[in-house]
Amino acid sequence: MDRKTFITNSLMLGANLQVLQEMGAPKRPKHLAKYLKITDAFKNKVMEDTWDKV
Repeated sequence: MDRKTFITNSLMLGANLQVLQEMGAPKRPKHLAKYLKITDAFKNKVMEDTWDKV
């Protein structure tokens, strides 16, 4: 598994971004962005999970 896949899958499974950064993921958002592949389906799930709590 490459770094991009690990970071993206970890986030999709619920890992905290700050924890990933402390474990060696790029700390600057600009550098981290190239390792992330966030799909529209994942964005929708995050929004639903967030707003279903309200």
